[in-house]
Amino acid sequence: MSTEFAELADELGSYASVLCHRDFHAANLMLDGQNKMRIIDHQDARIGSPAYDLVSLLLDRITELPSPEFLAIKRRYFLDVRRTLGLPKIDEGEFAYEFRLQTLQRCLKAAGTFSYQSAVRQKTYFVQYIQPMFRIVFRSGSNLDRFPNLLRIVEKEIAKYSSN
Repeated sequence: MSTEFAELADELGSYASVLCHRDFHAANLMLDGQNKMRIIDHQDARIGSPAYDLVSLLLDRITELPSPEFLAIKRRYFLDVRRTLGLPKIDEGEFAYEFRLQTLQRCLKAAGTFSYQSAVRQKTYFVQYIQPMFRIVFRSGSNLDRFPNLLRIVEKEIAKYSSN
């Protein structure tokens, strides 16, 4: 497992080139008094991959997995907006690969956070998000055809949550 996590971290580190909010989901997007969008809870911002916040926005706190087609449409839109803003072009296929890698890391982190919030802080409403995080990790990892040890463990966690 350590080898697989190190490999994932090293590869994601090679994509780190932008400032990431790192908790970019709907609950942290607010409208002010003039109906302008404001982003809150940005104290954990760090340099990361261009896919990080998109993964967070599309996949945090889900209870049903979005279709691969939905995610592909959102990735293409993200890349189109980047181009419109004059940001460096990212190849669509390469970005899909980066997105899948980032999904593994971000959704495992989210599963850990949701587990901690549920078990330690007694915020049990987070339980509903744990199994979907494992399911999306499994799907992304299977599409990458890598990280067999991680996928084996995640598959066991999915089965455990399915039997409850």
